[in-house]
Amino acid sequence: MLPHAVRKDFFLGVDPSREFEIAWIGQTSGEFYKTRAQWLPKLAQEFHTNDWSRWYSVAEVANVYRRSQIVVNIGRDDFPQDANLRVFEVLASGTLLLTSMPTELAQLGFQIRHSLRGLLRSRAGLLSWRNIPMISAWTSF
Repeated sequence: MLPHAVRKDFFLGVDPSREFEIAWIGQTSGEFYKTRAQWLPKLAQEFHTNDWSRWYSVAEVANVYRRSQIVVNIGRDDFPQDANLRVFEVLASGTLLLTSMPTELAQLGFQIRHSLRGLLRSRAGLLSWRNIPMISAWTSF
C-alpha cells in the first residue's frame, strides 16, 4: 500500500484563521455514501462547517482544510478503513483528522494521538456515531 501525494504548494503560506469547527469535502450521493449522507447534515446542524454539499477544486480543498479546526473522514460504506486522498490533504493542512477505526493509516506507520469512543461532543450535547465503532484523531508528524 502506498500513501497518496498532495500538492504541497497549496498547503503552504501563512496559516489562516480556523473558522470552520468541522469540515468535510467529497461525494455524498450514491450507493456507497449513505453514512456520509446521514451524518453530514447532523454535523452541519451542530457545528460551524463549510458547505459540504458543493464541489471544490483542489486549491479550494486545501483552503477549506487549512481554515478548519477538524476535518472528518467518513469513508465509503463498502471500505470505511480507506486511507484516501482526503486524509493526506487534511494532514498536509495541519488540521486534526477524525476518522473511523480500523484505518489503513496504521499500516502506513501513522500513530493515533487521541481516541474517542464513538462520541463527539458538541455545544448541544453528544452526537452518537452509530455504525462507526471507534473514532480516532490523527495529526501530522
